[in-house]
Amino acid sequence: MKTFDVEVTREGKWWMFAIPELNALGQAKRLKDIESEAISLAAAWESIDENDVAVNINIPELDDVRNAWLEVDIEEQAAKAKLSEAAKKRKAIIKKIRELGWTTPDAGIALGVSRQRIHQLSI
Repeated sequence: MKTFDVEVTREGKWWMFAIPELNALGQAKRLKDIESEAISLAAAWESIDENDVAVNINIPELDDVRNAWLEVDIEEQAAKAKLSEAAKKRKAIIKKIRELGWTTPDAGIALGVSRQRIHQLSI
């Protein structure tokens, strides 16, 4: 198995790729086609079977996008954790109100939420 590094850039409507080791260039309309196109090009260039070729795709301009996406994922996970913690605290408050003997409608009025919401948090 022969492996080639493939550098990918976007130019207009096309994804351009280079295989530096072969000094070869190619293009594809869709990003998903880069791997198969690069394998075909490398196999033809080296006169070997496509099954004997692997490629490592590198898209430098997407690094910032991927990093931003991962940061948002981390922020989203933190927000979900905070929401979960807030829900637990709300349930604890409702439990305390119930222990004090408040009715569901009274608890709703006091907290500014519907009695249905109080009931949901009681479960």
